Amino acid sequence: MEATTTEKRRTLRKMMQGPECHIAPSCNDGIQARLVEWLGFPLVHISGSGQHRSLGFADAGLLTLTEMINRAREIVEAV
Repeated sequence: MEATTTEKRRTLRKMMQGPECHIAPSCNDGIQARLVEWLGFPLVHISGSGQHRSLGFADAGLLTLTEMINRAREIVEAV
């Protein structure tokens, strides 16, 4: 059974409050996020520069906030 959004949020908060350092491979889309999850990593990382590069842009702030949110949503929904 897949974890709910609330359960995922609680898990993330618990991880962030702990003393451990966690590796979060960067991903730019839902497929990469699925691969990161399949490989067993508990977290994924997304960045503005990664999103720009994956769309063929320089990291010059060309994506709007709405576009960034949509890309993040795609990644979240994939895992």
